[in-house]
Amino acid sequence: MLLINNVYSGYADSIVLHGISLQVDKNSIVGIIGRNGVGKTTLLKTILGIVKIKKGEIWFEEKLINSLKPYERAELGIGYVPQGRGIFPQLTVAENLLIMDKNVQSRIEEVFTLFPKLKVLINRKGGSLSGGEQQQLAIARALIKSPKLLILDEPTEGIQPSVVETIVCALYEIKKRGISVLVVEQNLDLLLEIGDYYYFLDSGHVVDEGVINEESYPTMCRLLMV
Repeated sequence: MLLINNVYSGYADSIVLHGISLQVDKNSIVGIIGRNGVGKTTLLKTILGIVKIKKGEIWFEEKLINSLKPYERAELGIGYVPQGRGIFPQLTVAENLLIMDKNVQSRIEEVFTLFPKLKVLINRKGGSLSGGEQQQLAIARALIKSPKLLILDEPTEGIQPSVVETIVCALYEIKKRGISVLVVEQNLDLLLEIGDYYYFLDSGHVVDEGVINEESYPTMCRLLMV
């Protein structure tokens, strides 16, 4: 689905990612973990084309996408939920969803099966929703375009536990529907519950990787605490 090969990227003359290589297989959930400031968000923005690649290759479904603009990558089937959600606070829930595509009524009903609370709030403005409700809306909005790969940046940050469980169940169902997920996440319990593979970033390098299971959980915890 996604293959990143020896990628260097950054801002102006500053290099943030130093030879990153990773992959996301079809029907899988891959976690990116690491402390703050190690390049996780830069990695996501490089995949999206927001941050320009300086060296290396990014392949999506066997197509080299290095030179594609962000909207062209989105059209190929890459969806994105940024840290901080990025919804339109003055628009209603319905308008936030319809702004992606005015002819998506059937897909709106599909995302309501994942996040039924949004159907109740459909006429509420985005800015009046709680943080957890806004996060559900942000994920639902990304799903409206039926992405093949969904990229999430810290989806459970600052979210109450009951909503975290809603997001966990939604991600599990998203995977069952054939959508792969690449997620930056500090909640290791969430990754243990739904994740398949992890990459640990430190100072712009992948320093550890492995299958996510109960055996790898202590290693992931130790890496975050070092």
